[in-house]
Amino acid sequence: MYPIVVNLKDRRCLVVGGGGVALRKASGLVAEGAKVFVVSPEPIAQLVEMADQGEITLNHRA
Repeated sequence: MYPIVVNLKDRRCLVVGGGGVALRKASGLVAEGAKVFVVSPEPIAQLVEMADQGEITLNHRA
């Protein structure tokens, strides 16, 4: 692990993957005000729900 302090408000952040780890990362980034883009060929239902609610942008591709 490494400590880092970054103001993520309105910053674009990319999460690659669509499983539980991606969900945890995307949720944390959204909580900090980031604009989150997730790329995954098969995202889990919770990520699809976040996209449907407009919390993240989801791109279904490898």
